Amino acid sequence: MRDRFSMYHPVCGFLFFIVAAVVSMVLFHPLFLSVSFLCALTYLLVLRGRKAFGLLLKFLLPMAVVVTLINAFLNSYGTTVLFALPWGLPFTAEALLFGFCQALLFSSVLLWLFCYSDVMGSEKFLFVFGRIFPNTALLFSMTLRFIPLFVRRAGEIRMARRAAGIAGQHRLKEAVHVFSALATGCLESSVAMALSMRAKGYGAGQRRPFNRYRFKKKDAFYLSFLLLCLAAVAAGGMADAYYFEFEPALYLETGPLFYLGLGAFFAFCISPVLLDAAEAVKWRILMSKI
Repeated sequence: MRDRFSMYHPVCGFLFFIVAAVVSMVLFHPLFLSVSFLCALTYLLVLRGRKAFGLLLKFLLPMAVVVTLINAFLNSYGTTVLFALPWGLPFTAEALLFGFCQALLFSSVLLWLFCYSDVMGSEKFLFVFGRIFPNTALLFSMTLRFIPLFVRRAGEIRMARRAAGIAGQHRLKEAVHVFSALATGCLESSVAMALSMRAKGYGAGQRRPFNRYRFKKKDAFYLSFLLLCLAAVAAGGMADAYYFEFEPALYLETGPLFYLGLGAFFAFCISPVLLDAAEAVKWRILMSKI
């Protein structure tokens, strides 16, 4: 079954990912960061399945541990001393939590970016920004396309050199040969692409971008839901309801606006997963009637 959220209008998807990442960075609150991380990880599991666990264990988890410990070892602010380090600095709970929040922030933003790459392709990006910044949007989408293309071509060149029996034993020399062949092939492909675009009339006059997306009622309802959640989060932020202090001691301020904003942010971030869950339930009901 196809991801339901990816079938919505590109404006909804772009607004969702931008707000989810920006709110996490601006608020820098442990509970909001935890919600952002858990929702992003859940959605990545929906998109990629078990492959997301490999990304979590091989990359995100080691990075989070390193970021958390570096901040705790290098900073000594806070009053809750857990133990003393050999070089004299106290190891405090406040510094440990601050480093953990930094790790949560990095992990959450990276997870949202991974989800963005799976849901929002270059075609959707061009649709959103093609009319406003046509040249910049085209250049950005082409750049994003070339990154996985370069990786795939580098692998093909390595396999071709091994099959031909010319692969060297020295890793550095082999990498130089692969990079030289890759650069030559990419330059030739760029020249061929430029000639093809010129032959098709690119830049010759005013052009109308291809548009296969229509803003439907479901997009309007979902966009209204996102804006409503964003308004609730913004209301709490303007009222300073998300106050959290790391130094000199941990202090959390709560209230009705805090819980309203936290609940709205959770509903915002988990909405793609709920859309997929609702579609799965609907699909099972229809299949049971056959």
